[in-house]
Amino acid sequence: MKPKTKIIAVVAFALALPLFSEHPSLSEYTEVTVEEKNEAMNARVCYPVFNRYPELSAAAKDILMGEFEETVREAEAWYRENSDEEWWKDSRSLIRVRAGVSDSDGIIAVTLCREVFFAGAAHGTHGVFSFLAYDTNRLAFTDITEVCQMSADEIARFCYDALPDEAEYKDRLLAADRAEIARLPFILSSDHATVLFSPETVAPYRAGGFELFIPIKKEETEK
Repeated sequence: MKPKTKIIAVVAFALALPLFSEHPSLSEYTEVTVEEKNEAMNARVCYPVFNRYPELSAAAKDILMGEFEETVREAEAWYRENSDEEWWKDSRSLIRVRAGVSDSDGIIAVTLCREVFFAGAAHGTHGVFSFLAYDTNRLAFTDITEVCQMSADEIARFCYDALPDEAEYKDRLLAADRAEIARLPFILSSDHATVLFSPETVAPYRAGGFELFIPIKKEETEK
């Protein structure tokens, strides 16, 4: 089975999340869409190209395309195993891999998200599977510890205390490797980072995902 592939380039001016970004010019980017449609699936990946920050663009593309290609292979295998079943008629697996972009004070945050529903499966999967943060002032990658000026231990404890009891697995945060905590995905606004916990990271699938705010400490300037 050789899927048909389309590559579509769409210019998206400052398509930032949230829309009240402090520096909308930072998140101007061209969005490239690649599609695969055949008897097995309807698949699409969208990756951002930041003309001013090629290092960030390359990293986002590599991660998104890698996830997309792996998921497409899984969908093809699922089709080979199940296409003779009666329930497969008029069915297609659905794959969406994309990036969400937000920025504030020279930091660009890119959440890399995946939504997958294999035809005939009980339920789909969705959430953030990877994350990139880039400091445009230093032209270097960064993380939530630097953005919020908190240690990984402080962030882990803050999230543990803030998450509700429904987050049955939140103990994992306190036991997690500090580098794993530093890689927590977030959306930026002017005074806080919204940390994103995908389904099954800190709670069972039935509980869904969780979000919480961590304040961003601002450096005070001398008057």
